Amino acid sequence: MLILIMILVSLTTIIYIISKNRYSKVILPLDKREYPLRKLVPVGLYILDVLKYKYITNHDRKLLIKFTELKGAKNSWYYLKIHWANRIVLLIISLIFVLVTGLFTNTDMTYYFFSICFLVVIVISSDRELEKQLKKRHLSMKWDFPDFLNKVAILVNAGLTVYKAWEKTVTENKRVSAFYKEAEIVIKEISAGKSE
Repeated sequence: MLILIMILVSLTTIIYIISKNRYSKVILPLDKREYPLRKLVPVGLYILDVLKYKYITNHDRKLLIKFTELKGAKNSWYYLKIHWANRIVLLIISLIFVLVTGLFTNTDMTYYFFSICFLVVIVISSDRELEKQLKKRHLSMKWDFPDFLNKVAILVNAGLTVYKAWEKTVTENKRVSAFYKEAEIVIKEISAGKSE
């Protein structure tokens, strides 16, 4: 068990040393609160590149749809890769934890059963966290939309154009929410020349 731990830790350390500079710009935009293990994400990215993972499974398509909604179409592939890399890092850390636990406990069938269950839960939990973020976003959208629509309708009835009413409602908003971020993106796109 100790030999396995040493091999896994050594291999992870070597991969980290090789990958940290190669992927330093890739992990730069990651939020520390959303990805607390972001410093180790290059390990996962390196492993994915070595394995030449193609991101073409049905599960990948579902994840891509979720990331498109959460992070935008431009960033969805990036966050899909980060998601898998983060998942690999979590799996490595969990595997080290399971092996260290095996040093101090009786390694019988119960240990192996709970170890496998623990690793499966770790892998599934990252997808559950993504689902939680989506639900939070949907709730935020449902909460803010009626208020936004009411303000726009009042301003349009007062004589403003729909675009001006939209812009005024968004700029005067004090809350930070998913809906108002999306509404702000629409304003920027229209200002950049996209048709209303």
